[in-house]
Parts: sequence; C-alpha cells; structure tokens
Amino acid sequence: MYMFPGRAILAGALFAGLALGAATQAQAQAASWPDRPVKLIVGYQAGSINDIVARIVAEALNKEFGQPFVVENHPGATGTIADRMVATATPDGYTLLVASSAITTNAALKVDYTDFQGIRPVARLAVSLNTFIGSENAPFSDMGELIAYARENPGAVMYGTSGIGSSSHLVAEALQDAYGIEIEHVPYPSASERNLAIVAGEVDLSVGPPFMGDGKVKQLGVLGTVRTGLLPEVPTLIEQGYPLEVGVGGSWIALFAPAGTPEEVIAKLHPVIAAAVATPDSAAKLRGFGFEPMSAEQAAFEADFHKQIGEWTAIAESLGLRK
Repeated sequence: MYMFPGRAILAGALFAGLALGAATQAQAQAASWPDRPVKLIVGYQAGSINDIVARIVAEALNKEFGQPFVVENHPGATGTIADRMVATATPDGYTLLVASSAITTNAALKVDYTDFQGIRPVARLAVSLNTFIGSENAPFSDMGELIAYARENPGAVMYGTSGIGSSSHLVAEALQDAYGIEIEHVPYPSASERNLAIVAGEVDLSVGPPFMGDGKVKQLGVLGTVRTGLLPEVPTLIEQGYPLEVGVGGSWIALFAPAGTPEEVIAKLHPVIAAAVATPDSAAKLRGFGFEPMSAEQAAFEADFHKQIGEWTAIAESLGLRK
C-alpha cells in the first residue's frame, strides 16, 4: 500500500516519540530504584556461605534504600536453578543473584549451561584463595618438596578435593600439567569431608580453601598473587617458584544482576555492598568460612569473570570433562 510522504513522516515521528517515551520511562524507573521489594536469589541452602553473604548484603541494602531486600533460597544443581531464575528475570534491578565461582566451573564443564550469558557481574564480595595442604605425615613440607617427591614417585601422592570437576580438582590437574607430575585424585562429597580426610591422613594432599586443621596439617602454599590474610605466614606458589596461570582468583562469592540491568542501578548497588562486607562483624563471619572480604571494581570483576570461564573451559576440555 502506497503511503503519502506526509503520512510516512508522521508515522516515523510517532514511532520515534514512542521509543523516546519508553527510554524516558526506563530512565525514570532506574532513577527511582528501588521503590518496591527486591529479591536476592541464592542457589544454596540457608546457612551456607552464599546465604551468609546474601543476608549481609540484604541487611545493608535495606538500611541504605529503605526497601525490603528479601533473600530467597533455591538450592540444587550446583546453583544452576538459581542462575536460571535470574538469567531469565526482567532486567529492572528487582531480581538479583548471590552466587559462587561455581558459575565459572559450571560453564566450563557443562556444554548446555548458558545461563552465565544472561547474568551480569556486579561485584565480587568475598574470596577464598585455594591452598595446598599436606597431611601431618606427608613426605613433603612445601611446594618444591611436593613436586620433587611426586616426580620421583609417580602416582604415590593421593590428593583430596570436594568433587570431580570442582575448582580444586581442576587446579590440581593444572599443577600436574605444568610440572610434569602424576598424583592420584580422591574426590569427596563435600569440603568438610575432604578436610577430615587430610587430618586423618587418608590422603597426602588437599586442595581447597584455607583450612587450619588444628595444627595437624602442613600448609604448603597459597595459589594467588598475594598471601591470604587467613594464613599470612604461608608463601604463595609464585614466591616458591611454582606459579600456576589458572585459579589465582580463588573461590569467590559475588552479586549478579540480569543482563541489561540499567547502569544507574548497578552504580547504586556497588558502593553499598562493598562497604557492607568490609565491616568487622561481616569480615569475622566470612573468615569463619575461610573467606575474606574483597570487592573488585565492577568492570575489572566482569573481565576476570569471563577470563576464568575461558581458563576452566580449556582445562575441562583437556581432561575430557566438558560434557
């Protein structure tokens, strides 16, 4: 159908006006955010480290904005149920996600897991650097001795992790590839069972978050660019001359929003939650789980998030674990 030039101009102006009106309305909604309750989705049970961090954040945001920030626990499938809820939520700032670095290993291990593409990193809140820990009777006391012993005795060192495909498993595999050693994997159902195993001497080596072990373990080294405040006397792998290029970001807890959430909302969130996890009370709670408060600048964390997914994916593919 032919449209007269005047009508075409009028139609174009109408569409432009509608688009401008929608954009103006979205800006106004972002500027007034939050004007109703906000949900913080957690993919783990109440009492978990993710849940603890979510409740610290919720309390701070309640006080700052005068609106309820309600923690909802939706455990299961290594957090992917919660990831999906937020990835498919309306990106208006009223549904947020508190999640762990399991997102990055899920992305590496599961070909069909794509929800990480639908969420946007807002802030990393707490970090636990992976540590290498030897049993009390292990025939090594630092990383150099571990690697020398493993080279001389292929397959003799048994190492425990919190499960096949966990970040601790992938870190140990990366160590083997980097230094030409062979150590045997013993997966446990949970971190607590892995910790009990290293204290009991069921395994020679453990990889995971800092664990004191009541003085019945040997602290071999910390995987990170700096030492952890939880074990300030333990040198990093870099200091000992055995660096790894993966896993230096450690295990972390972070806040995410649906992709497309307005910048105005992100800008409001970041400083409040960064301050919340740094209070003495919050820091004490986090350290009880082997974590330290740490909030990275948003753009830096977002870049590191995608970098970690790439690193873990390469390791998972090399091990034949990506399915």
